Amino acid sequence: MRVRKRIYILLLIVSGILCLAMFATERVTDQYVLMRIGKMNLYDFLFVFLCLIGVGAISLLIHFWRKIARKFYKGLLIFGWVGLIGVMMVGSLIWFGNHAVTTWYEFYSPGNKYSLVVKESTFLLSSDICPYERTSPIFVRKLKADLSTNNGFAAISQGAYKISWDGDIVTLSVDMNQHGMWTTVKLNMAEHGKVLEEFSNYPNGKPKWLDSQGDTNQKDVLVSPSDDSESEDAQQVQVNQKVIDGLQVVALMTGYNTKGTSEITYTAKGTPEFVLSSDLNSETYILYDRDSSNGKCALYVLYQSKNSGEENSDTQILEMYAYEYASGKVITADRHAWSDVGTDEYREATGE
Repeated sequence: MRVRKRIYILLLIVSGILCLAMFATERVTDQYVLMRIGKMNLYDFLFVFLCLIGVGAISLLIHFWRKIARKFYKGLLIFGWVGLIGVMMVGSLIWFGNHAVTTWYEFYSPGNKYSLVVKESTFLLSSDICPYERTSPIFVRKLKADLSTNNGFAAISQGAYKISWDGDIVTLSVDMNQHGMWTTVKLNMAEHGKVLEEFSNYPNGKPKWLDSQGDTNQKDVLVSPSDDSESEDAQQVQVNQKVIDGLQVVALMTGYNTKGTSEITYTAKGTPEFVLSSDLNSETYILYDRDSSNGKCALYVLYQSKNSGEENSDTQILEMYAYEYASGKVITADRHAWSDVGTDEYREATGE
Protein backbone atom coordinates (compact mmCIF):
# COMPACT_ATOMS: atom_id res chain seq x y z
CA MET A 1 0.00 0.00 0.00
CA ARG A 2 2.75 2.43 0.91
CA VAL A 3 4.61 1.64 -2.34
CA ARG A 4 1.51 2.38 -4.42
CA LYS A 5 0.93 5.58 -2.49
CA ARG A 6 4.48 6.74 -3.08
CA ILE A 7 4.25 5.89 -6.79
CA TYR A 8 0.99 7.83 -7.03
CA ILE A 9 2.42 10.89 -5.27
CA LEU A 10 5.50 10.76 -7.50
CA LEU A 11 3.37 10.56 -10.65
CA LEU A 12 1.18 13.43 -9.45
CA ILE A 13 4.17 15.67 -8.69
CA VAL A 14 5.97 14.85 -11.95
CA SER A 15 2.87 15.40 -14.11
CA GLY A 16 2.09 18.65 -12.28
CA ILE A 17 5.60 20.00 -12.77
CA LEU A 18 5.54 18.87 -16.41
CA CYS A 19 2.24 20.64 -17.11
CA LEU A 20 3.44 23.80 -15.38
CA ALA A 21 6.71 23.77 -17.34
CA MET A 22 4.87 23.26 -20.65
CA PHE A 23 2.40 26.03 -19.88
CA ALA A 24 5.19 28.47 -18.98
CA THR A 25 7.19 27.54 -22.09
CA GLU A 26 4.20 28.15 -24.37
CA ARG A 27 3.65 31.59 -22.88
CA VAL A 28 7.30 32.64 -22.96
CA THR A 29 8.44 31.21 -26.31
CA ASP A 30 5.15 31.57 -28.27
CA GLN A 31 5.44 27.89 -29.19
CA TYR A 32 2.96 25.10 -28.59
CA VAL A 33 3.40 21.60 -27.23
CA LEU A 34 2.76 18.91 -29.83
CA MET A 35 4.69 15.67 -29.44
CA ARG A 36 5.98 14.24 -32.68
CA ILE A 37 4.93 10.78 -31.52
CA GLY A 38 1.27 10.51 -30.66
CA LYS A 39 0.54 14.20 -31.37
CA MET A 40 -0.08 14.86 -27.67
CA ASN A 41 -0.48 18.51 -26.69
CA LEU A 42 -0.75 20.42 -23.43
CA TYR A 43 -4.46 19.60 -23.08
CA ASP A 44 -3.67 15.87 -23.16
CA PHE A 45 -1.12 16.22 -20.36
CA LEU A 46 -3.55 18.37 -18.37
CA PHE A 47 -6.21 15.70 -18.80
CA VAL A 48 -3.83 13.05 -17.46
CA PHE A 49 -3.05 15.34 -14.51
CA LEU A 50 -6.77 15.84 -13.90
CA CYS A 51 -7.33 12.07 -13.94
CA LEU A 52 -4.57 11.57 -11.37
CA ILE A 53 -6.14 14.20 -9.13
CA GLY A 54 -9.50 12.48 -9.58
CA VAL A 55 -8.07 9.11 -8.57
CA GLY A 56 -6.56 10.65 -5.43
CA ALA A 57 -9.80 12.44 -4.58
CA ILE A 58 -11.80 9.23 -4.98
CA SER A 59 -9.37 7.40 -2.71
CA LEU A 60 -9.69 10.11 -0.04
CA LEU A 61 -13.49 10.14 -0.22
CA ILE A 62 -13.63 6.36 0.19
CA HIS A 63 -11.22 6.54 3.11
CA PHE A 64 -13.23 9.21 4.94
CA TRP A 65 -16.53 7.46 4.18
CA ARG A 66 -15.30 4.38 6.02
CA LYS A 67 -13.94 6.38 8.95
CA ILE A 68 -16.85 8.80 9.50
CA ALA A 69 -20.06 7.64 11.15
CA ARG A 70 -22.01 10.88 11.56
CA LYS A 71 -24.66 11.51 8.91
CA PHE A 72 -23.84 15.22 8.64
CA TYR A 73 -20.26 14.58 7.56
CA LYS A 74 -21.35 11.80 5.23
CA GLY A 75 -23.70 14.31 3.61
CA LEU A 76 -20.74 16.59 3.01
CA LEU A 77 -18.90 13.66 1.45
CA ILE A 78 -21.84 13.10 -0.89
CA PHE A 79 -21.58 16.71 -2.03
CA GLY A 80 -17.87 16.06 -2.56
CA TRP A 81 -18.70 13.05 -4.73
CA VAL A 82 -21.16 15.08 -6.82
CA GLY A 83 -18.67 17.92 -7.28
CA LEU A 84 -15.89 15.53 -8.23
CA ILE A 85 -18.07 13.73 -10.76
CA GLY A 86 -19.11 17.08 -12.26
CA VAL A 87 -15.52 18.29 -12.62
CA MET A 88 -14.43 14.98 -14.16
CA MET A 89 -17.33 15.04 -16.64
CA VAL A 90 -16.66 18.62 -17.73
CA GLY A 91 -12.93 17.93 -18.13
CA SER A 92 -13.65 14.77 -20.12
CA LEU A 93 -16.14 16.55 -22.38
CA ILE A 94 -13.64 19.32 -23.12
CA TRP A 95 -10.90 16.80 -23.85
CA PHE A 96 -13.04 14.53 -26.03
CA GLY A 97 -14.61 17.53 -27.77
CA ASN A 98 -11.20 18.96 -28.63
CA HIS A 99 -10.10 15.67 -30.17
CA ALA A 100 -13.43 15.24 -31.97
CA VAL A 101 -13.15 18.50 -33.93
CA THR A 102 -9.35 18.75 -34.33
CA THR A 103 -6.97 16.58 -36.31
CA TRP A 104 -3.21 17.09 -36.70
CA TYR A 105 -1.21 16.22 -39.82
CA GLU A 106 2.51 16.39 -40.40
CA PHE A 107 4.21 16.71 -43.79
CA TYR A 108 7.96 16.27 -44.25
CA SER A 109 10.17 17.81 -46.91
CA PRO A 110 12.45 15.58 -49.00
CA GLY A 111 15.29 14.53 -46.74
CA ASN A 112 13.18 15.40 -43.66
CA LYS A 113 14.90 18.77 -43.34
CA TYR A 114 11.63 20.58 -42.62
CA SER A 115 8.33 19.55 -41.16
CA LEU A 116 5.04 21.33 -41.81
CA VAL A 117 2.39 20.57 -39.20
CA VAL A 118 -1.22 21.35 -40.08
CA LYS A 119 -4.13 21.57 -37.64
CA GLU A 120 -7.54 21.01 -39.18
CA SER A 121 -10.52 21.98 -37.02
CA THR A 122 -14.10 21.50 -38.19
CA PHE A 123 -17.31 22.12 -36.28
CA LEU A 124 -20.75 22.33 -37.86
CA LEU A 125 -20.38 24.82 -40.76
CA SER A 126 -17.02 26.28 -39.68
CA SER A 127 -13.62 25.01 -40.69
CA ASP A 128 -10.12 26.26 -40.01
CA ILE A 129 -6.79 25.01 -41.31
CA CYS A 130 -3.71 26.37 -39.51
CA PRO A 131 -0.11 25.58 -40.55
CA TYR A 132 2.65 25.25 -37.96
CA GLU A 133 6.42 24.89 -38.14
CA ARG A 134 7.98 21.95 -36.29
CA THR A 135 10.79 23.43 -34.16
CA SER A 136 11.62 20.34 -32.09
CA PRO A 137 10.23 16.87 -31.35
CA ILE A 138 8.10 18.52 -28.66
CA PHE A 139 7.21 22.03 -29.87
CA VAL A 140 5.64 23.68 -32.93
CA ARG A 141 5.26 27.36 -33.85
CA LYS A 142 2.10 28.77 -35.43
CA LEU A 143 2.63 30.46 -38.79
CA LYS A 144 0.92 33.64 -39.95
CA ALA A 145 -1.39 31.92 -42.39
CA ASP A 146 -4.93 30.60 -42.09
CA LEU A 147 -6.93 28.66 -44.62
CA SER A 148 -10.67 28.12 -44.44
CA THR A 149 -13.21 26.03 -46.32
CA ASN A 150 -16.94 26.31 -46.87
CA ASN A 151 -19.66 24.50 -44.88
CA GLY A 152 -17.23 22.83 -42.47
CA PHE A 153 -15.58 20.83 -45.24
CA ALA A 154 -12.58 18.88 -43.89
CA ALA A 155 -10.37 19.22 -46.96
CA ILE A 156 -7.27 17.45 -45.65
CA SER A 157 -9.24 14.63 -44.02
CA GLN A 158 -11.07 14.12 -47.32
CA GLY A 159 -7.83 14.18 -49.31
CA ALA A 160 -8.87 17.37 -51.14
CA TYR A 161 -5.48 19.05 -50.83
CA LYS A 162 -2.13 19.34 -52.58
CA ILE A 163 1.27 19.90 -51.02
CA SER A 164 4.56 20.31 -52.84
CA TRP A 165 8.13 21.12 -51.82
CA ASP A 166 10.65 23.11 -53.81
CA GLY A 167 13.76 23.28 -51.69
CA ASP A 168 12.90 25.47 -48.71
CA ILE A 169 9.53 26.47 -50.19
CA VAL A 170 6.36 24.53 -49.42
CA THR A 171 3.04 25.15 -51.17
CA LEU A 172 -0.20 23.97 -49.59
CA SER A 173 -3.50 24.13 -51.49
CA VAL A 174 -6.90 23.02 -50.22
CA ASP A 175 -10.31 22.73 -51.84
CA MET A 176 -12.60 25.41 -50.38
CA ASN A 177 -15.70 23.37 -51.30
CA GLN A 178 -17.00 26.43 -53.14
CA HIS A 179 -17.67 25.81 -56.85
CA GLY A 180 -14.19 24.41 -57.53
CA MET A 181 -12.29 27.23 -55.85
CA TRP A 182 -9.04 26.38 -54.07
CA THR A 183 -7.04 28.48 -51.62
CA THR A 184 -3.24 28.32 -51.61
CA VAL A 185 -0.47 29.45 -49.30
CA LYS A 186 3.24 29.39 -50.11
CA LEU A 187 5.70 29.37 -47.19
CA ASN A 188 9.46 29.76 -46.90
CA MET A 189 10.49 27.29 -44.19
CA ALA A 190 14.07 28.60 -44.19
CA GLU A 191 12.68 31.87 -42.82
CA HIS A 192 10.53 30.26 -40.12
CA GLY A 193 7.53 29.76 -42.36
CA LYS A 194 7.36 33.26 -43.82
CA VAL A 195 4.27 33.67 -46.00
CA LEU A 196 5.35 34.35 -49.58
CA GLU A 197 1.96 34.10 -51.28
CA GLU A 198 -1.64 33.56 -50.29
CA PHE A 199 -4.38 33.46 -52.90
CA SER A 200 -7.49 31.70 -54.20
CA ASN A 201 -8.14 30.52 -57.73
CA TYR A 202 -9.91 27.96 -59.91
CA PRO A 203 -7.26 25.33 -60.85
CA ASN A 204 -9.72 23.46 -63.07
CA GLY A 205 -11.14 26.57 -64.68
CA LYS A 206 -13.81 28.96 -63.54
CA PRO A 207 -17.35 27.50 -63.65
CA LYS A 208 -19.27 28.72 -66.68
CA TRP A 209 -22.34 29.55 -64.63
CA LEU A 210 -20.39 32.23 -62.79
CA ASP A 211 -19.79 33.97 -66.10
CA SER A 212 -23.42 33.60 -67.14
CA GLN A 213 -25.26 34.17 -63.88
CA GLY A 214 -28.50 35.42 -65.31
CA ASP A 215 -28.95 37.58 -68.37
CA THR A 216 -29.08 40.77 -66.35
CA ASN A 217 -25.81 39.94 -64.66
CA GLN A 218 -24.04 39.35 -67.97
CA LYS A 219 -24.61 42.93 -69.01
CA ASP A 220 -22.82 45.92 -67.62
CA VAL A 221 -24.79 47.50 -64.80
CA LEU A 222 -24.99 51.26 -65.02
CA VAL A 223 -25.34 52.93 -61.66
CA SER A 224 -26.32 56.56 -61.89
CA PRO A 225 -25.81 59.04 -59.09
CA SER A 226 -28.84 60.29 -57.23
CA ASP A 227 -30.47 63.62 -57.86
CA ASP A 228 -29.39 64.98 -54.47
CA SER A 229 -27.25 68.10 -54.55
CA GLU A 230 -24.43 66.28 -52.72
CA SER A 231 -24.06 63.79 -55.57
CA GLU A 232 -24.37 66.15 -58.53
CA ASP A 233 -20.62 65.99 -59.14
CA ALA A 234 -20.49 62.21 -58.84
CA GLN A 235 -19.56 60.41 -62.02
CA GLN A 236 -21.52 57.48 -63.36
CA VAL A 237 -19.74 54.24 -62.47
CA GLN A 238 -20.05 51.37 -64.89
CA VAL A 239 -19.64 48.06 -63.05
CA ASN A 240 -19.44 44.89 -65.11
CA GLN A 241 -20.10 41.37 -63.88
CA LYS A 242 -16.39 40.55 -63.60
CA VAL A 243 -16.01 43.20 -60.92
CA ILE A 244 -18.94 41.68 -59.02
CA ASP A 245 -17.42 38.20 -59.42
CA GLY A 246 -14.13 39.47 -58.05
CA LEU A 247 -15.88 41.06 -55.08
CA GLN A 248 -17.55 37.75 -54.27
CA VAL A 249 -14.30 35.78 -54.57
CA VAL A 250 -12.43 38.23 -52.35
CA ALA A 251 -15.25 37.98 -49.80
CA LEU A 252 -14.91 34.19 -49.86
CA MET A 253 -11.18 34.45 -49.32
CA THR A 254 -11.73 36.43 -46.13
CA GLY A 255 -13.75 33.52 -44.73
CA TYR A 256 -17.26 34.81 -45.45
CA ASN A 257 -19.73 33.02 -47.69
CA THR A 258 -21.81 34.62 -50.40
CA LYS A 259 -24.66 33.44 -52.58
CA GLY A 260 -25.35 35.42 -55.69
CA THR A 261 -25.09 39.17 -55.28
CA SER A 262 -27.57 39.61 -52.42
CA GLU A 263 -24.94 40.96 -50.02
CA ILE A 264 -23.51 43.45 -52.49
CA THR A 265 -24.60 47.06 -52.11
CA TYR A 266 -23.52 50.35 -53.68
CA THR A 267 -22.23 53.57 -52.26
CA ALA A 268 -23.72 56.96 -53.15
CA LYS A 269 -21.28 57.15 -56.06
CA GLY A 270 -22.29 53.71 -57.33
CA THR A 271 -19.18 51.87 -56.15
CA PRO A 272 -19.93 48.23 -55.25
CA GLU A 273 -19.15 47.11 -51.71
CA PHE A 274 -19.58 43.94 -49.72
CA VAL A 275 -20.38 44.33 -46.01
CA LEU A 276 -18.82 41.40 -44.15
CA SER A 277 -19.92 42.30 -40.63
CA SER A 278 -21.63 45.20 -38.95
CA ASP A 279 -22.58 45.94 -35.35
CA LEU A 280 -22.82 48.86 -32.96
CA ASN A 281 -19.05 49.03 -32.54
CA SER A 282 -17.61 48.54 -36.01
CA GLU A 283 -18.24 47.65 -39.64
CA THR A 284 -15.99 45.54 -41.86
CA TYR A 285 -16.48 45.74 -45.61
CA ILE A 286 -14.76 45.27 -48.98
CA LEU A 287 -14.87 48.16 -51.43
CA TYR A 288 -14.06 48.04 -55.12
CA ASP A 289 -11.31 50.59 -55.76
CA ARG A 290 -10.55 50.57 -59.48
CA ASP A 291 -8.98 48.55 -62.28
CA SER A 292 -5.23 48.06 -62.23
CA SER A 293 -3.07 50.21 -64.48
CA ASN A 294 -2.60 47.32 -66.94
CA GLY A 295 -6.33 46.58 -66.99
CA LYS A 296 -5.82 42.93 -66.04
CA CYS A 297 -7.06 43.10 -62.46
CA ALA A 298 -9.78 44.58 -60.31
CA LEU A 299 -8.48 46.11 -57.09
CA TYR A 300 -10.32 45.88 -53.78
CA VAL A 301 -9.73 47.26 -50.29
CA LEU A 302 -10.79 45.62 -47.03
CA TYR A 303 -11.80 48.31 -44.55
CA GLN A 304 -12.84 48.37 -40.92
CA SER A 305 -14.50 51.45 -39.50
CA LYS A 306 -15.24 52.00 -35.83
CA ASN A 307 -18.59 53.53 -35.05
CA SER A 308 -18.53 56.64 -32.89
CA GLY A 309 -21.99 57.89 -32.12
CA GLU A 310 -23.88 58.30 -35.37
CA GLU A 311 -20.88 58.70 -37.63
CA ASN A 312 -18.17 56.29 -38.70
CA SER A 313 -14.66 57.22 -37.71
CA ASP A 314 -11.18 55.75 -37.54
CA THR A 315 -11.45 53.85 -40.81
CA GLN A 316 -8.59 51.37 -41.06
CA ILE A 317 -7.26 49.51 -44.09
CA LEU A 318 -6.95 45.84 -43.17
CA GLU A 319 -5.77 44.52 -46.54
CA MET A 320 -5.81 45.09 -50.29
CA TYR A 321 -6.47 42.51 -53.00
CA ALA A 322 -6.12 42.11 -56.75
CA TYR A 323 -8.50 39.89 -58.74
CA GLU A 324 -7.14 38.64 -62.07
CA TYR A 325 -9.87 38.73 -64.67
CA ALA A 326 -8.37 35.97 -66.82
CA SER A 327 -7.67 33.32 -64.17
CA GLY A 328 -10.03 34.27 -61.34
CA LYS A 329 -7.06 34.30 -58.98
CA VAL A 330 -7.05 36.54 -55.92
CA ILE A 331 -3.71 37.99 -54.85
CA THR A 332 -3.18 39.37 -51.37
CA ALA A 333 -1.25 42.62 -51.66
CA ASP A 334 0.04 42.80 -48.09
CA ARG A 335 -0.81 46.51 -48.17
CA HIS A 336 -2.25 48.13 -45.07
CA ALA A 337 -1.80 51.75 -46.13
CA TRP A 338 -1.87 53.58 -49.46
CA SER A 339 1.87 54.18 -49.17
CA ASP A 340 2.64 50.44 -49.00
CA VAL A 341 3.97 49.00 -52.27
CA GLY A 342 2.67 45.45 -51.87
CA THR A 343 4.22 42.10 -52.70
CA ASP A 344 6.21 41.34 -55.84
CA GLU A 345 3.41 39.13 -57.14
CA TYR A 346 0.86 41.90 -56.63
CA ARG A 347 2.97 44.49 -58.45
CA GLU A 348 3.69 42.12 -61.32
CA ALA A 349 0.01 41.21 -61.75
CA THR A 350 -1.26 44.79 -61.60
CA GLY A 351 1.62 46.49 -63.39
CA GLU A 352 1.95 49.01 -60.58
